[in-house]
Amino acid sequence: MISEKTKYHTKSQTLTLQGLDVKKEGQHAPSFFGENMEITYFVHTPENYGTSYRCYALAKNLSMIGFKMKMVCASEKMDFLMRKRNVNENFELITLPYFRFHRYFSGHSLRALLSSLRVIFTNPDIVHGFTAAQPSTAIPSIIWKKRGNALFVDWDDAWGGGFAEGHGNVFGKMLAYFEEDSAKKADEVTYVSEWIFERIKSLGIKNAHYIPNGSPVLEIPVLSKEECRRDLKIGSEEKILLSMGNLYTGGVDKMLNSFQILLKENPGMNPKLLFLGTDMSKAIEEKFGKEILKNIIFCGKKPFNDVKYYLGAADALLLPMEETNVEKARFPMRLGDYLCAGRPIVSNGVGEVKKVLEQEKCGLVSGVDDAKGFKENMLLALEDKEKSEELGGRAREAAEKKYDWRIIVKKLAKVYEKYNEKVSGNPC
Repeated sequence: MISEKTKYHTKSQTLTLQGLDVKKEGQHAPSFFGENMEITYFVHTPENYGTSYRCYALAKNLSMIGFKMKMVCASEKMDFLMRKRNVNENFELITLPYFRFHRYFSGHSLRALLSSLRVIFTNPDIVHGFTAAQPSTAIPSIIWKKRGNALFVDWDDAWGGGFAEGHGNVFGKMLAYFEEDSAKKADEVTYVSEWIFERIKSLGIKNAHYIPNGSPVLEIPVLSKEECRRDLKIGSEEKILLSMGNLYTGGVDKMLNSFQILLKENPGMNPKLLFLGTDMSKAIEEKFGKEILKNIIFCGKKPFNDVKYYLGAADALLLPMEETNVEKARFPMRLGDYLCAGRPIVSNGVGEVKKVLEQEKCGLVSGVDDAKGFKENMLLALEDKEKSEELGGRAREAAEKKYDWRIIVKKLAKVYEKYNEKVSGNPC
């Protein structure tokens, strides 16, 4: 059990950021945006997976400033029913049936049908489709637009030239088509990376808005490393690196290769690598042998409320990547979490990760294929306390001043406000 008495340190208990003042988690801010404006989000992923995290964070923070939000996604577990629950008085979460009998048969068609019926028989001010490459989002989004309504499409991954290539020839081409066609039909497009913006420009789309993934600065404060380790039963003198999230195999291999070099070159240090998420021990043993597993601790998937303690216990946070379109297109949700924690971030980053870490000067970035450079940056973060504190401080500052979700939704809210009446999709 993690102690709720663990102390934390932030510059201010109350963060007043560009007009957004929320004194504590759960307290409503003044409804100066979109009061009573109804917005429905559609996302293909199950709850608590992938893009649903982005949708949930945006919807929750928008609901706190007066928007009436509905988020429609797949159920987190196998479920043949549609369910509803209120996250707060302005935010309703709707989960649709999810079942997985085959890689490509998990209820997408049924969810596309149910979502299409929703856009036919309900009348929100805006529908915002997330990952519109997927038919369960694309089809209801296009139907909504054909009814003459305001459609937003969110683009946060590379499907054409990326994920779609792993879905077979026919289905892959369909995903790539929906990805571009939905965006071209939309009144407004939101995106997370420069790589995606270049795709958007190539399609001749003008109304595009950079809405990166954000930092939950209230939920993840800067915690005392000593107290986090005590609560997690980690030795106070241990050298701890942490990596978390749904990790892509190529990036993990690069990180583990560098970690293995670190172990061999520094036998007296005995650093530990904490994995927060999927247990990959079998795959790691097959590729790197049993010896490396002595220095790896698999913590499993943890509730979000506990994540801050693991981040707080680490000396440095690792974000491995690889040189692919998928990686270049993304803005990983865990980057926003990492920025909050006040720890140095070590990455062989590409795309937005590389850009953010270098612009904010809050991380140590090596070349994507530079195993030695990645290793040296791990070592620097573990050994140079002054440098680590400097980088961690800048990371937290970036989270508070630039990537706080409340700042990000303020920008999105201004775009929504152009459509604050049901006027056949035309800004009023």
